[in-house]
Amino acid sequence: MNNTSTADGQTSQVSPEIRKSIQNAYRQYLKARDMKPRSGQRHMIAEIARYLSSIALDGDFKRSSDPGACVIEAGTGTGKTLAYLISSLPFAAALRKNIVVSTATVTLQQQIIERELPLIQQHTGLDFSIALAKGRGRYLCLHRLDMHLQGEQQGALALGGTGFELEQPDEYSAQHYQQFLDWMVDAGWAGDFDSLPEPVDERLWGLVTTDHRQCLNKRCGFLSQCPYFRNKAQVDQASIIVANHDLVFADLNLGGGFILPPPEQTIYIFDEAHHLADKAISHFAFSAGLKSSQKNLRALSKAIADGQSAWADDREIRGHVEPISSLGIECNQRLEELHKYFWSAVEWQRERDSNIASHRYPMGQLPEECQKLAAATAKKTEELTFELSDLLKRLRELVDQERQGALARQMLEQALMNLAQSLSQMENLDAVWGQMSKNQQVESIPSARWLTSIGDDSESDILVHVSPTNVSDMLQQRLWQRAFAVIMTSATMSVAGSFERLNMQSGVPEGAFYAIHHSPFDFANKCTLQLCDVGYEPSDRMEYLESLSEAIKELVNPAEGTLVLFSSRRHMEFVSDYLQETYAPDFLLVQGSVNKNQLLDSHRQRIEKGQGSLLFGLASFAEGLDLPGKFLTHVIIAKLPFSVPDDPVESTYAEWLRTKGLNPFQQVVLPDAITRLLQACGRLLRSEYDEGVISLCDRRLWTKSYGHTILQALPPYSRKKLTFAQA
Repeated sequence: MNNTSTADGQTSQVSPEIRKSIQNAYRQYLKARDMKPRSGQRHMIAEIARYLSSIALDGDFKRSSDPGACVIEAGTGTGKTLAYLISSLPFAAALRKNIVVSTATVTLQQQIIERELPLIQQHTGLDFSIALAKGRGRYLCLHRLDMHLQGEQQGALALGGTGFELEQPDEYSAQHYQQFLDWMVDAGWAGDFDSLPEPVDERLWGLVTTDHRQCLNKRCGFLSQCPYFRNKAQVDQASIIVANHDLVFADLNLGGGFILPPPEQTIYIFDEAHHLADKAISHFAFSAGLKSSQKNLRALSKAIADGQSAWADDREIRGHVEPISSLGIECNQRLEELHKYFWSAVEWQRERDSNIASHRYPMGQLPEECQKLAAATAKKTEELTFELSDLLKRLRELVDQERQGALARQMLEQALMNLAQSLSQMENLDAVWGQMSKNQQVESIPSARWLTSIGDDSESDILVHVSPTNVSDMLQQRLWQRAFAVIMTSATMSVAGSFERLNMQSGVPEGAFYAIHHSPFDFANKCTLQLCDVGYEPSDRMEYLESLSEAIKELVNPAEGTLVLFSSRRHMEFVSDYLQETYAPDFLLVQGSVNKNQLLDSHRQRIEKGQGSLLFGLASFAEGLDLPGKFLTHVIIAKLPFSVPDDPVESTYAEWLRTKGLNPFQQVVLPDAITRLLQACGRLLRSEYDEGVISLCDRRLWTKSYGHTILQALPPYSRKKLTFAQA
């Protein structure tokens, strides 16, 4: 690891101490585990070290150089997790930084926490502490649990999505709530959802957890016992923190440093980084129902009335109550006007055989009348949110003035939690209408705006959606400008050797370092790619679905582990029903029939007994699924994984690209489909010892001009073509 060249051509020197630390750690690890160094892994270690050493520092160890990034595509089998951990840990220690490793899937998160990091601790001599970071919603709130057990939660609001439904106080008994305490005392349960001793209904869990608005923080009498804050204390002290993309964006959206270490103090490592932009888009998208928001406003009015006895005659709070009441009425009127307008003025597109209707505004542009209504609504939701926020600020001051455990304090805490819940809902409503009311600049990348309705009468609720179509600017402000360092890695980030799509999506800074390390697997001898002609191009036509079903039946060997991946739930269900009588009841395992872990356990158990097993899955089974060796020897891909053609976010972005003279299919649709296909194919070979067959049942690979591009992007599998009787 000597002098290396940075992306801008300057040279950088890894300090002798850090270089020695990395080399010794790597050497010890390989020796202890009787492993040989891998070429791609060694290069990846050197590249990350080069990038981190190129960051200029001021006297306080803060980054003084321009934002940068290290983007490394590393194929399956490279050993990228070990590479980025063993190269970054010595730097983090020397530079007094934290490492946040962020993944897109729980599977990889568990692998890093339970296997990779403990092995590095055990075999390298590197000294570091580890913590797993999760949001408040994954932890039991002892304060809410206590209120349920005391019967003080009657009539409180349940916060979940955009439903704004009133709780049913008699839905769960005291025994339901008591079981959480019993598990903590008798089973040593730590209070987090992911280690529950028994499955719990999600609605029940929603009643005993909280969010950052409702959490009483240091005011809570259960603070010292709180499962979330106990974990937070570990996170605050840890040198390496494992999180997920959603939690990272939640923290960045709050300003950074609330859940995770401040960005300026952090070396971010985004594994499965091909998901980064999509996760960001989802995080910064908002939706709210018109009717359900009106119900929420009524519930807010009730929460204010119920809280009167708690804050008694406090003059400052009384000064907010009247404006909140009148603004609530005005917001309700605006929402009613919008509902009538949308129902009469919009040309709804109704889904076939469904009562779901939708309408998308081309380029996100609203008609003039709609724009005016949206602006008027946004003005009122902003004012209401502001008043409610000030009321809560005063309410927190009153809580602090009361003695811990006093009845007056308990009443104030109850009011605070109820109104904080309302504030979260108001902030969401304000975000929706704030985004809806913005004028779209002609040159700017537009936001997508669309409506959905379930039902076919004028009383049906209408959900209003707004979403960014590109997050490069948002990531520029929240991540790139602030982060000390960012390392991005995945097995699939480039398309035909180009990172253009990734850069377009994520706004990776200029001057970033890029590298590609291909998988060391012997694809040609370990895997056969079967190009299967089922006689029809993919469609919803009965002829195609029946032909696909017959082809899958012929392809499946009942004695082996097989995974069939579908891009359409309807197609999966059709083929499943079609083949149901062909196989024994427990041979065909379909995603959604039971939870994912149970399904995979059943699959493994059958394979272990030598019985064979057939798994049917959708997109979530095409990534993060690790079934090595005999557990999976055949992957069947029903069709090329193109995105849904009428997705409102992608459709809006495609319209904008066309105005720039660009081709959305070539720029977005095809690269994304190739990335998904590579991930799906990657389910087969999980180690150098694995082997098997991939069957692609989509004739467009050789009948369409883009088929050659897709085939060229795949690893060098040996190939053969199969034609079924229907062709």
